[in-house]
Amino acid sequence: MLQSKRDKFAAATQHANEKFAKAAARDAEFLREREKLLQADAAKTARLKALRLAKEAADREALAKEIEEKRAAAARPVRRTRKIVASP
Repeated sequence: MLQSKRDKFAAATQHANEKFAKAAARDAEFLREREKLLQADAAKTARLKALRLAKEAADREALAKEIEEKRAAAARPVRRTRKIVASP
């Protein structure tokens, strides 16, 4: 009788340990998948940030070029030519 209680206890303990091991494996798998998703999201965010910064830099360069062209155009002396009017 005592032996059968020990056997039942050992079987229950083993069953509980197996369940715990399966749950721990599921948790570990979940954490690995979550980490993959977080890394993918971080990579996407970094890529989009790089694109945004590149666009902003290109926009600044275009604006600077436009301002420089306007300044150069304003600095050029305006040549006026006299129109020759033919007398009748």
